Amino acid sequence: MLFKEFEITVDLEKSVHNPVYSASTGDWQSLKLIVNVQKSGQPVDLTGITPRLAIRKADKSTVFQEGVALDEIGKCEFILSAQAYAVGGTYKGEVMLFKDAVQIAVSSGFTYMVSKGILDIELESTDYWPALAKAIEAGGKEPLRQEAETERQTAEETRLSNESVREVQEATRQANEAARQETIALAEQVTSEATTAAQFANEQGNYAKAEYERLKDTDVSKLSAQLEESTH
Repeated sequence: MLFKEFEITVDLEKSVHNPVYSASTGDWQSLKLIVNVQKSGQPVDLTGITPRLAIRKADKSTVFQEGVALDEIGKCEFILSAQAYAVGGTYKGEVMLFKDAVQIAVSSGFTYMVSKGILDIELESTDYWPALAKAIEAGGKEPLRQEAETERQTAEETRLSNESVREVQEATRQANEAARQETIALAEQVTSEATTAAQFANEQGNYAKAEYERLKDTDVSKLSAQLEESTH
């Protein structure tokens, strides 16, 4: 089949100036878009990568279709569906790179014009998202779900770890409080016993002083005589 080929360059990190190609609504399934994919001006190895094309049409509906990587490094191609030039006007596109149904990069944008052909084929312009695109979209959400689940599990593990630390700290606090109460009780007991001993010593001292005062003026000879009489 004879294709009308357009070749453009896109970059994953910067904008690239491309010529604005013109197509026609009459180019029935004959448009081939060849894309050079670069990163900072260097070709991107597309091994294991699936290139996909997203196009915003002049009427704001969208086209999303799959391409193939070519043997030449950094180069891929798309056979544009009829929806990619269904109405006249300005079209804007970008290339998305997927690996294992997960989008890993998106390119700078590019623009092309579509004019209405003389022998215009009647084609209703619609969003063109094949069943494959829906599967890709669903698959693309799975890593996000898994990432969210991983974050949830990490948060739960952190919570459990914090709870464990809190329980250890609470047990330590209770043990310290018990030791403090025991120390207070022991100190109160020692203080009480010391006070009792001091009171007893004071009382003994007062008694000894009273006996001394009572006996200091006693005649010893008379006291001896009295004792002697009491033994007879």
